[in-house]
Amino acid sequence: MARMFPRELPPRVESAAESHCLQALRENLDGAYTVLYDVAWVGRGDSAGTDGQCDFLVPHPRQGALVIEVRGGNVSCDVERQKWVSDGTDRRYPIDDPYRQATRSKHGLLDFMRDSGNIAAANALWGHAVWFPDNRVLALLDPKMHPDITFDYSALDAPGPAIEAAFAYWRKGSGRPGSLSTPSGGLWRAWGASLLSPCLWQSQCKRRSASRHPSRNESP
Repeated sequence: MARMFPRELPPRVESAAESHCLQALRENLDGAYTVLYDVAWVGRGDSAGTDGQCDFLVPHPRQGALVIEVRGGNVSCDVERQKWVSDGTDRRYPIDDPYRQATRSKHGLLDFMRDSGNIAAANALWGHAVWFPDNRVLALLDPKMHPDITFDYSALDAPGPAIEAAFAYWRKGSGRPGSLSTPSGGLWRAWGASLLSPCLWQSQCKRRSASRHPSRNESP
């Protein structure tokens, strides 16, 4: 069973999509995986003054780290206008491009690793994926989409193979080692005493859940 931070979603987070994904990750990934929910970051260097958040960050000591963005509801994309929308239980929401958001989060967290002096972790394999747990993905509507980094409802039953396929996709062109478990400690040294602290995660998720849209169900 994967190591989860937090183990359960805070009560005020009303995204059924994120809840289903968290349960799938918790129950189906093996103990080598760590899953961090609702990871916030701020920009550094040329990106200073910006911020962002990813739904799940999944580090693995041999594979690398995978940023996962979740989009629930009936998600669709207007290809000509490059606009994404999600149909929730009560209304249609415009949503940010999930692939662009996942990419921003990946680079924001990589910048944090470099800024923290954890070059080994920054040089490990990092990738991103987007998960549509309420959809069956029949077509790749955006050039940023690829089947290996696009999860649909089938990944709820078997998230492990989907995550492994995403790691394999990013490994093909990266030229980077997958391992985060380096002699210098890499990612684990950077997060062991801070981001993986259960007390920090409980308090952080309480703060962020209060700031989320109180009536959101399947929207971003």
